[in-house]
Amino acid sequence: MNLPLQKEIVSHIFRSLGIFSSDAMFRTGLIESLVQDKFLLAKKLAFETDDNTKHQNSMWSSSAKVGNSVIKVLIADISDDNKEFAVLIQMDNFAPHALKISDDEGDFGMISINIGEDQWVDAGTIVQAKLLSGIESLAEIVVEWKRNDEYSNLYKKMVMFLNFQEDNNQ
Repeated sequence: MNLPLQKEIVSHIFRSLGIFSSDAMFRTGLIESLVQDKFLLAKKLAFETDDNTKHQNSMWSSSAKVGNSVIKVLIADISDDNKEFAVLIQMDNFAPHALKISDDEGDFGMISINIGEDQWVDAGTIVQAKLLSGIESLAEIVVEWKRNDEYSNLYKKMVMFLNFQEDNNQ
């Protein structure tokens, strides 16, 4: 797997969604930032780090209708020492894709696909390119993003993804 390319793909998608970007930084396309107050959820992502520090970090959820399809996005701040975010993207009933990256220079990010209840696999370059193309397509059209209050299934998938990646990094 080409890790520098993976890092560029994940970073580009995150910039397109408004993560790790500000007005002063380069943003791509027409997608408004999905990490703003109107998409902020009351529910927090709770986790504990290896040093027993407990965190309750913010999450944002939004959805957009494109033609007959609905795209749902859940973004979780999983920051500890470094700024770090995880994103879950799902269109209709297709398998969700999960992405994660931090602002650490040595972090190449990750993109995974849910292939079963709690089974995730790392996405190959072709799948990564297709996801990037899909986000780029969204960034070229004007869609109305709304807060998604029906995020419980996405939340469960996010927790499964984070547990999967934690187990695989041990």
